[in-house]
Amino acid sequence: QGPSPALADLPAPPPPLPARVCTLPTIDVSRFVAGGAAERASLAEEWDAAFSGVGFCQLVGYESLLPASAIAALREAATVFFETESREVKMRSHIDGLLGYLAIGEENVAATVGAANRVADKVEGLNFSGYGSELNGSRGWRSRDPCEVPWLEEPFARALPERFRQAAAEYWKAATALMHVLLELSALALGLEASHFGPYYLSPAARFASRTTLPARARRGSCGMASTPTTRASPSCSGPWRGAARATAGSRCKTRARAPGRGSPRCPTR
Repeated sequence: QGPSPALADLPAPPPPLPARVCTLPTIDVSRFVAGGAAERASLAEEWDAAFSGVGFCQLVGYESLLPASAIAALREAATVFFETESREVKMRSHIDGLLGYLAIGEENVAATVGAANRVADKVEGLNFSGYGSELNGSRGWRSRDPCEVPWLEEPFARALPERFRQAAAEYWKAATALMHVLLELSALALGLEASHFGPYYLSPAARFASRTTLPARARRGSCGMASTPTTRASPSCSGPWRGAARATAGSRCKTRARAPGRGSPRCPTR
């Protein structure tokens, strides 16, 4: 059958690079959570070296913030929702194809690069956000601090099975706490105050997706959180990127801290 015309016009991929063996850096975030100023500074140097060198790392020691029980509870509740609930139940949480439930056929990722297929992605999802717009019928909620679950009482969330709603809320709080620790770690790696990036990331987003139409051996649910700045204003930026900036901040900042900051608030976890 061959690729679609849009995909056929894309350039051929470059030849593979020669194999290179390297050691995957391991970052124990518990050292940052429980450590003093010296320990945090040491870990920030390791964080910067990992992303300046290899480009990624293996994160361990995050269980005090994001416990395995919260991840397991969410995976189990999400699996039940996506694989056993009827379309009628799922559509109770549908809003506008961007927030809430997204049915199979509402998403086409290729469209973001102008190469939309005639067949939509075989995925369904559930999107949560740290803010809501009156345009989609919400009350225009917005996170006021990182420890909040602003969507919890919204009609689309109340329409979810209670087990799923509560599991998603617990995961949201825990993942947000971890995200802000990584923001602090990145700030210190760049020589900034620990609290530098916190105000720009008060509205995280969570997406839960399921590819239930794929064969069982290829099927894999996924969940994760991300955050975008809550304002168009950006920190004072210029100069070359450093590794930690690519890891979390997405800004090209050369600002230097005058004194260590207190960091972002910690969200209570179970």
